This record gives sequence, C-alpha cells and structure tokens, in this order.
Amino acid sequence: MSISEAVDFVRQAEQHASSGDHADAFRCLQEAIKLLGKQTNDLSAVALLASCYVKLGRLPDAAACYRRAIALDPSVASSHQNLGLALLHMSKFEAAQVAFEQAIALDPAQASHSYAGLALIMLRRSEPADAARLFRKAYECEPETAMGKFNLARACFYDGSLSDAEKALGDAVGIAPNFADAHRLLAQILQQQGRFVEAEAHLWRLIELEPNRGQAYKAITTGRKMNEQDRPLIEQMRSVLQTHKTTPADECALRYALGKTLNDLGEYEAALKEYDAANLIAARVMLEGRPFEKAKLDRAYEHAATVFTKEFFTRHRYLGSESDLPTFIVGMMRSGTTLTEQILSSHPDVGAGGELSFWTKGGLVGLDPSKSSVDERRLRQTQEEYLELLRGLAPGKARVTDKRNSNRYFLGQIHVAFPRAKIIHCKRNPVDNALSIYMTPNSSPVEFSHVRENIVIAYKEYRRLMNYYSTVLPAGSILDVQYEDLVADPEGETRRLIAFLGLEWNEACLRHQDNKRSVNTPSLWQARQPIYTTSVERWKKYEPWLGVFRDLIDS
Repeated sequence: MSISEAVDFVRQAEQHASSGDHADAFRCLQEAIKLLGKQTNDLSAVALLASCYVKLGRLPDAAACYRRAIALDPSVASSHQNLGLALLHMSKFEAAQVAFEQAIALDPAQASHSYAGLALIMLRRSEPADAARLFRKAYECEPETAMGKFNLARACFYDGSLSDAEKALGDAVGIAPNFADAHRLLAQILQQQGRFVEAEAHLWRLIELEPNRGQAYKAITTGRKMNEQDRPLIEQMRSVLQTHKTTPADECALRYALGKTLNDLGEYEAALKEYDAANLIAARVMLEGRPFEKAKLDRAYEHAATVFTKEFFTRHRYLGSESDLPTFIVGMMRSGTTLTEQILSSHPDVGAGGELSFWTKGGLVGLDPSKSSVDERRLRQTQEEYLELLRGLAPGKARVTDKRNSNRYFLGQIHVAFPRAKIIHCKRNPVDNALSIYMTPNSSPVEFSHVRENIVIAYKEYRRLMNYYSTVLPAGSILDVQYEDLVADPEGETRRLIAFLGLEWNEACLRHQDNKRSVNTPSLWQARQPIYTTSVERWKKYEPWLGVFRDLIDS
C-alpha cells in the first residue's frame, strides 16, 4: 500500500463533496481509511487518516490520530494545532487550549489557527477583548490570505468596529467566494445592524456551501417570523439531522431552529419537543458537564442582605459620585431589557452601552465582603474608570445605559459608587419569562438556562434578590417596568421611563424600530419591530406541557 493511493481517494472525496455527491465522498473516505488504518508508525499516514476522520465528523477518532502523530514526533507544531481544533469542536476547551499553546510555542509564525482557536475559547469565557487581541495575532500570521482577512474581521468585530469588520469580510470573500465562515460572520454583522434581508442571502449561501451548518438555519429562523411558505425548511432541517453527520453544536442549533419555526407555525407540542432536545444538548456542550449550583445564588442573596443594609448605604453616602450619567437596566434575562434599551437609546440624549462586563470583571469598588468595608482609593479609581468607559461609548450623552442583567448581583456596590444612577428593573410574567429563557439559545453559557427546574430556582432567587434591593435602596433609585404594561401602553410607559431619567420628552422614543444602533442580543430581530403583544401570556399555548414551570403561575 502506498500513501499516494489513499491521497487519491481523499482527492476524489473532495471532488464528490464539492459537486454535492456526499454518498460517493463518504465511500472514498472510507476506502482511504481502510488503506491508512494499519500505518500507525508512519507520521504522514497518521496525519492523513486524521484528516479523513475530520471530514467524516469522527472527531474523537481524529483526536486519537493527532495524539498518535504527536507521540511519533512531538516537535511538529501542526499536529498540536490540529489536535486543538478537533478538541475545540468536541467542546473540550481546556485540553484544546493546552494543544494550541504548545503549537504556538513550537512555531508562532505558522500558528494562525491556534491563535484563532484560543480566541474562540476566550469568547466562551466572556473575554471579548482578549479574543480580539488573539484574532489580530492570527491575522498577522497571514495578512494577505482570505483566512487572514477573516481573522482581521473577527478582531474588528469584537473590538466593536463593525464597519471595519464588514470591509475585511468583503476582502475575504473577494479572495475566496466560497469561504463559508466569512458568509456566516457577515450575516451576523448585517443582522445586528437590522439588515435582515441581506443577511439571509449570505446564510442561504452558507447552507449551499455547508448543508449541515446548524448555525445558519438558526440565524435564518431568528432573523424573522417564519410562515407557511417556510414549511419546506422544516423538512430540510430534519433531513440534515437524519442524513448528515452533525457536530453536537450544529445539532443543537438545528433543534433550536426547528423549535422556533414550529412555534411560529403554531405547532406548540412539536416545538417544545425540539426545544427539549436542544437544551439537552446545550447543557452538555455549553456547560461542559458543570452542575448548576443553587448555593451560589443563595450566597449572593446572603451577602447582599448581610452587607448592603440601609445603614451601610447611609454610612458610606459621602463616597458616592455626583454623576448621573450611568443608567442600569436589570432584570431576569428575556424580560424586555433589550426593548427597553432600544426605546431609551432612541432619545437623542441617551447612549446605549449594551451588555457591559465592567462590574462582572472586577469593577467592584474595593468592597471586601468579609469586612463590609470600602477601599476609598479603589472606589475613586472605579468611578473614574466606569465614567470614562461610558463617555467613550457615547460621547456627549446625558445618560448611558448598561443593560447587563447580571448587574443585579452588584447593585449594592453600584449604589455606593453611583448613588444618583437610575436603575430600571424590567419585569415579566414569570411563566412567559421562564419559557422564553428555555426557548432562546445563548452565545455564552448560562448555567441555569437549559433545565426547567433550574430556571424556576434561578427565577425565584432573582426575585428574592430584587425584592430585597427594592426595600433597602432609597426611594426613587429603582423603577419597575412591567413588560406587559410596556407593550399595552407604549407611550404611557415610555413617558414614565423618560421622566424617571429626568429628561425632556422626545417623540423618537415611540419609534424605537427606526433606531439604527447595532443590537447584539438574541432579541436583535424583535428589538427592530414595532411594539407587539403576541408574547404576552404565550405560556397558555404551552399549558399542557409546562411541567415544573407551573410552579411560577400566580407566583
């Protein structure tokens, strides 16, 4: 047997795949595997065998081959890099990071994929700044190639420079028109800007190139309301699940897309079955087996109730900033925070900060939970850093929003630092809220969101925490906004919001769908639609299958 025979089969497989003949492509790859399977001491044969397994979606087998290649010659950087890529697609993130770092150490100049892989791991850890830095390093390894332009686009995207990212993607597609990932990211950027028709064209192109790409189907279904003309898409997605080898991530995305389509078409029982399947996979892939820890939520409440008392706030009032620039929008996820920010940022004096990570990444004003004391020097530094961040995001605005839902855990620290900041608490019918969490895919892991019982627990703990802060923060600090009231009386509730911020009324706030800002949340399509009421009491359509969500009825 010569390796050249196996190479011929791999080439034939690639030709068959490019013409859409996946059955013959599969057959050729199997023949190549038969020829290569016994060549366990030949580095070239092992590497080629691994690539065959990758093409077939047999990632554990591919990873085993790459490990064998490393055992044969640990100095080959590409073996470590390819192992990292296989592990990354298997959601083995810690092991992938080790492999990528080893590849970079061996050959940093040829480590484009390793830098990009590390960047993707940073994104899963909610570290977009580090991801952007690593994507830029990947670009610097090959600045003139399509992949280099793509990595530049990713760096710009996570730096917040969407126009530069779009330009770099245009360059990438110009070099390589069939570059699937470039079409995917371009569609994402277009959707965030409200250019849904343009985005869908790129998503369909992506599906032509890679029919099993679940993310493309999910993006299409979340980019508009599905209708009867979309029924063929249901069969197309089911066919992909039945006939294509999909990764867990692709299957998860396809299940979410099926759930969304069936929901829009009124087939609620079938939709919920797809959401059940999607969440089962998401819990495994997104959380990597980590259990939900209710004790963490208990500790958050106990810390707040122990440290942040009325007396504490009175004692430290002198430390607070005089600035009223920050405006915090908090609540349980899927409670209407994106809509609220879209409405507010339609006002000419309000800037949208989006979901900022400042407070979750250590901007905790020097408060020591064990001593209930404030480090005044660190507090002043935190105040300056946060105001500088907001002013940089929205120069010249009188108010700038920060709508990260998890800021509710830091309202004590936030009020010490900025006692004049307004806090808008978005509330929603508990069962509708819980269902929406369960039915909405997340780009970053949320440890309670994939199991119904955990959603109920997290919701009750969220409500307990917010009820506590509503009793200890001074009157006028928090404004409750009920989603159902907002959609029933948009003008009345919006006027109440604007008055709460101490601003003059502006009619633009009633046309939030015309707001051109970028929206990067699961609600990116809904945020650009006129106010609608179809999400109110949606739970009644799912009443026979609510299960533990019934615990939230009338709660």
